[in-house]
Amino acid sequence: MKKVIGIIGSGGLIGSELVKFLSADFEIRIIKSSLLYEDARVLALSLDGIDVIVNLAGYPIAGRWNHKVKNQIYNSRINTTKNLILAITLLERKPLQLINASAVGIYSDQELSDESSRNFAGNFLSKVVIDWEKEASCVLDLGVKLSIARFGVVLSNSGGAFKILRKVFELGIGGVIGSGKQGFSFILIEDVLKIFHLIISRELVGIINLVCPRPVTNAEFSRELARSLRRPCFFTIPSFILQMVFREGSSTLLEGQKVISARLQTEGYRFIGNNLKDCLNILVK
Repeated sequence: MKKVIGIIGSGGLIGSELVKFLSADFEIRIIKSSLLYEDARVLALSLDGIDVIVNLAGYPIAGRWNHKVKNQIYNSRINTTKNLILAITLLERKPLQLINASAVGIYSDQELSDESSRNFAGNFLSKVVIDWEKEASCVLDLGVKLSIARFGVVLSNSGGAFKILRKVFELGIGGVIGSGKQGFSFILIEDVLKIFHLIISRELVGIINLVCPRPVTNAEFSRELARSLRRPCFFTIPSFILQMVFREGSSTLLEGQKVISARLQTEGYRFIGNNLKDCLNILVK
């Protein structure tokens, strides 16, 4: 009998692709993100009979931040995950596994990080991730296995940051952001899908960084993208301009991380996009 996979956040880039990819081997049930804001008893009804819950819900972090937006970013992750765990407690038959989204934004950019690293950034996004993972970890008290998927920047032509950046560079106005020294950890969407299949099939638990084995800097990424598109990379976007436009939200562009996945190496996972050049060769055709 096929495992039943409940996906929350199926309307996003990753969720929509996961639904199609996993449906070949598993029974997929789509759970509306709006249910995370309902009474836990209502949410529990939609979770009944599910073997693995994949929680990808969360308000987008890109853009201009103010107090309201920061609250939406925080509450759409922490409060909803808290309600999800409460709903699971109400189930007579608990799921086998919860795979909860997270982000490499938890790490500091001062060193190369893997899943064992405890050198976290001291900014707003890092706090969001720490609190998010703390809420998700409560599911362990219910006897449910927990997998934390810390995402790097997901590269896809279907959406997300890469689709926007590609358009900018194709117009010939792409360039290095700020100092260009900030880490840039990324992963090809095709690898994301295969890794989720691996996590479900092998019931991998704990923290798993979803990143390419070879992180780069923003400057390296910008120049390689320009080369692959045969476009210039003359411009540098000054930090102060981004700070004026996006306020604190500029941190998503001006700060970064250099992250690897020791877990996936241990599991012997073979990446489709093993490095930036490989990824861009696949994306830019």
